[in-house]
Amino acid sequence: MIDGERTRSSTTHGPLEMTHQPTTVLIAEDDPVFRRVMGFSIARCGLTVESVGDGEAAYQRLCRGGISFLITDHQMPVCTGLELLDRLEANPDIKAPPTILCTAKGLELDSKGLETQYNLVTVMHKPFSPRKLGELILQYIGTSRSAPLTFDKHPHDGTSSEAIDHG
Repeated sequence: MIDGERTRSSTTHGPLEMTHQPTTVLIAEDDPVFRRVMGFSIARCGLTVESVGDGEAAYQRLCRGGISFLITDHQMPVCTGLELLDRLEANPDIKAPPTILCTAKGLELDSKGLETQYNLVTVMHKPFSPRKLGELILQYIGTSRSAPLTFDKHPHDGTSSEAIDHG
């Protein structure tokens, strides 16, 4: 994957086949290695992936439209993940896509409070499995937003079950 370009997998799975709508995931992550690993894992799920290295580039890409799902790092140069979410919320011309916030500051953040404040799908604490991230996105896309999203394993550390209510 080359940063700033689209990556598309030739396979599709489950819910994507039913919707017939292209699902484009934007990854905003300043670590180029982790950005590529996440992009590869998500593309293997049959999703189109675009990636950028900071929150400002993510905001500019989101302004152009066509993004179905956002994965953003919390700590990035130029514009943090939370600043990005604030900017999206403040711009009535942009409908923020479903979002997962990734962070290495697990103990310093109120994850549940952030999920509520920004209507996040979830907050994932690094390190996490990029494969699980792809599975979570597929599960979310295939689940009605009014129904709870259930994880086989807790997305933060893989140890317990939980449900997220998107109502």
